[in-house]
Amino acid sequence: MKVMQADTLSLTSLPLLPLFKSSQSNHPLAAQVLEIAKDFDGNMTVNSAGALIFNAWADHLTRNLFSRLGYLFSDNYGDRNYRGALIAQIQNPNSPWCDDAKTKEVETCQQSSNNAFEKALVYLSKEYGNDPKKWSWGEAHIAISEHRPLSKIPFIGKLFNISTPFPGDSNTINVGRLELLRSSNPYETLQAPSLRTIYDLSDLEKSLFIYQTGQSGWVQSKLYRNMSSLWANNEYLPLKMKSGNIQRQLELNNK
Repeated sequence: MKVMQADTLSLTSLPLLPLFKSSQSNHPLAAQVLEIAKDFDGNMTVNSAGALIFNAWADHLTRNLFSRLGYLFSDNYGDRNYRGALIAQIQNPNSPWCDDAKTKEVETCQQSSNNAFEKALVYLSKEYGNDPKKWSWGEAHIAISEHRPLSKIPFIGKLFNISTPFPGDSNTINVGRLELLRSSNPYETLQAPSLRTIYDLSDLEKSLFIYQTGQSGWVQSKLYRNMSSLWANNEYLPLKMKSGNIQRQLELNNK
């Protein structure tokens, strides 16, 4: 169960890898990036530069193909990631969806992929610098636990949020759904496993759990964010139910 809950292999990335790794660009960083990309296997780990490059490329390729849908795309790209539709279209190298209707030339899916790769490199170098070896998925894929309701206060709201680098993507078991067009950082996530538990049915006192923030809703409490790093790293705390195993107890008194 621990291994399954920590699974960050994105199976929907696998059909896209051949096209991704065959992409070409005249961008100054293209050679370095392709050298990194050749070893990417679809595992969306926090320290993976390949995961960041792949997701930026897939994002821009998806926009290339489906932005022609207008508001039907822009209003839903985030709730949906169009991954199934993207995989279906690239199976035909000459899919009409790969053609850019704004040009006289009829583009193939390879040409659209090259264009997406170029856009991805421009974006990544602007956001994360010109050394691809220092790029990482966790730098972009930030899990944000919003405070309710104080996160909505202008200017200071973010001080109440809890943010941490997080693995996975929209299609992994350890899910971290990308915000895409719904955020200025398209690769952050607001939707991830809020609670993980493993119940030992032979001995419930051996059960485990972890929560994405902490057990206090008060921002000044040391228990407000004490579970965040454990949660992001798929670690657990013991889930004790019997009073003899409780180390701390909160007593409420109305006097």
